Amino acid sequence: MLTSKYYVTPTLLNAWLNGYESFFDLLYRRETEITESMQKGLDYEKSIVNGEIPELNDLLDGALYQTFLYKPINDYIGVLGYSDFIKFDTIYDAKYVSSYDGLGKYKNSCQHLIYPYCANIDNFVYIIGYGKDIYYEGYMRDDKKLFGIIKQFLLYLKITGLKKVFEKNYGIERKIDLICK
Repeated sequence: MLTSKYYVTPTLLNAWLNGYESFFDLLYRRETEITESMQKGLDYEKSIVNGEIPELNDLLDGALYQTFLYKPINDYIGVLGYSDFIKFDTIYDAKYVSSYDGLGKYKNSCQHLIYPYCANIDNFVYIIGYGKDIYYEGYMRDDKKLFGIIKQFLLYLKITGLKKVFEKNYGIERKIDLICK
C-alpha cells in the first residue's frame, strides 16, 4: 500500500484557504481552546448520535460514526480526516451555525473534497443545524479541485519557507503512532 510521508487535514487546508487566524496555530500545532461555536457544533453532533433529532434518525440509522479516513495522493502527501457519518454511498457532516443564508455556505470547505476522495464515495452532504431548523448542502466528489488546492498549498509552504514547519508537524508516522495508541 502506498503511504505518504506527510498529510493534510480539512481543518488545516480550510484555515489556509480561507485566511483564518487559526492557520498558524494549526501549522505549528499550538494548543487552542474549544470556542463556544465549536462546543455548539460538538453538542449538535452528540444530539444527532443520541437520536435527539427525530428527523435525522432514519437518515443516519446504521451509519458509521467518526470513521478515520486516510488516502495518499503520492509518496509525499496524503489527506486525512474523520467523517461524522457514512451511510451507503454518502458521507454526512454535521454543522451547527449561528446564521445560515442558504446554499453555498460550505462551498470553500475542503471537507467535501477530502472525505469522498479518501472513502472513494461520490456524495457528501452537510447537515446544518440552525436553531431548530435543519438544512442540507450536497456536494459531489471533485478530485481535480482537491489536487489543485493541495498543489497550491505546497507551493505556498515552499515560497514562504514554512515547508520544514509543516514536515515537522504533519508526518504520517507521527499520526499513525497516535492513532494506534
